[in-house]
Amino acid sequence: MKKTLLALAALATLPCVPALAAGADSTPLEPVVVIGTRSEQGANRLPAAVTVITREQIERSGARHVAEVLRMAGALQVTDLYGDGSRATVDLRGFGDAAGSTTLILVDGRRLNNPDIAPPDLNSISLKDVERIEILSGSAGTLYGDQAIGGVINIVTRAPRGFAASAGAQGGSYNALGARASFGERWSSASLRLSAEDRRSDNYREHNALENKNVLARVGFDGADGGMFVEGSYVFEDLETPGPLFANEVAQDRRQSTAPFHNDFSDTNTGFIRVNVHRRLGKRWQLDADLDHRRSNGDFRLSFASGFSSPGTQVRETRAAHPRLVGTFGHTLVTLGADGQIADYTLDSTAFGQQTNTQKQGDLYAQSTLPLPAQFELTTGARFSRVENEVQDLFNFPDKTRFHDTQPAAELGLAWQASEALKLYARYDHNYRYAKVDELTFAAGDPPGCASVPDTVNLDTQTGNSYELGGELALGAARVRASAYRLELHNELAFDPLTCFGTNLNLDRTRRDGVLLET
Repeated sequence: MKKTLLALAALATLPCVPALAAGADSTPLEPVVVIGTRSEQGANRLPAAVTVITREQIERSGARHVAEVLRMAGALQVTDLYGDGSRATVDLRGFGDAAGSTTLILVDGRRLNNPDIAPPDLNSISLKDVERIEILSGSAGTLYGDQAIGGVINIVTRAPRGFAASAGAQGGSYNALGARASFGERWSSASLRLSAEDRRSDNYREHNALENKNVLARVGFDGADGGMFVEGSYVFEDLETPGPLFANEVAQDRRQSTAPFHNDFSDTNTGFIRVNVHRRLGKRWQLDADLDHRRSNGDFRLSFASGFSSPGTQVRETRAAHPRLVGTFGHTLVTLGADGQIADYTLDSTAFGQQTNTQKQGDLYAQSTLPLPAQFELTTGARFSRVENEVQDLFNFPDKTRFHDTQPAAELGLAWQASEALKLYARYDHNYRYAKVDELTFAAGDPPGCASVPDTVNLDTQTGNSYELGGELALGAARVRASAYRLELHNELAFDPLTCFGTNLNLDRTRRDGVLLET
């Protein structure tokens, strides 16, 4: 029998929290949007559909984790494997199984996408630390590069703006329990924010217990011409995985976990550290530079209905740098930047053997937004990207194999602010996606049992062109947004389960047409 809701625990506040009502964390600020230009702007400067979910909306929603908040946006689909946000995939533009590699997820501009096909781990972001979520629907390959095909989601975390402190607890169905606490303060030239959370649940399925603990710290220093901050986080997640069910098993008891999967689990520890430096350069320009490092260590056991079981370990590590200059020439907003990333990946398991890859990406990009007469605004941009891989696995690349590729991208957009209430736009963007390590090692012709082509890279880079027309109309407190798009892809990367033992391949030319209507 389904368990009833236990209780919502009363919010317990720290003794000094009466000052919270006047604290800066709850002070209304002018709305800003980062996602359209990679710098804070008072409005969306990109001729595209941008949705912002505010902190107030998050708190009103009653959501428990980021995946639940994202369901509020009508432009995307969220597939949550266990319902607890631990294995959720966000899909923009209808990519289905490939959505984890075609929707780019950012945290304060830092990439959360993985060097393998596993979707970004949304559970590594605690909802208590989120200030707002910005969603860009549609291709953004020029501004953001690899994997920004269906769209981009930027999760903006909370920065201390004054004294604020809180503590709370919660409980619910399936033995769900949680506790959280946070503290923030800002002084004349320094700021500090600390937060921690512990939540656990048995979840809906049998053998699906989750335990998630996370801590975050941020320290900042500001001066007249700029400043810096350092933040770091660590997340511990232990998850029992219940395995799949056949149709007759679902009919019998959809909550059950059958015997072959009773020892399966997926435990992951993830830590990251980020350093940001920002400084004014004269009256018109600002330097903004990010350095970040993320490492995820995972242990798992994966079983099959036949009884075969495979323990394994998985390590993902990325190091990235993102310097950019933002300024104006006359009335033209200009962004000049570079993205550099080194991603190391190691998988060691009984079923798949050992796979390793070191992927190095280096990109240069530029974007300009030029105001024109009659309330028109022209956006142009270009990017040049280069990737290098060094792959090794048990079957197809027994010796380390190096290869590289280069890709250009460009964008052109025109927006017309017809009135204070009505904005219309047209936009073109070129996008691309590089193949990932587990796609490369199981590419067409390569899997065990097929005609092997050792030391050969059989996958081409996926490229595409996106065309979009849209508009937005404000009617008092209501807002109506409509757009139509065409997305043409060349060499789309896809998994074919019917060839050999399953293989990754390039599709023939594909096309997606769609209409978005949102109120």
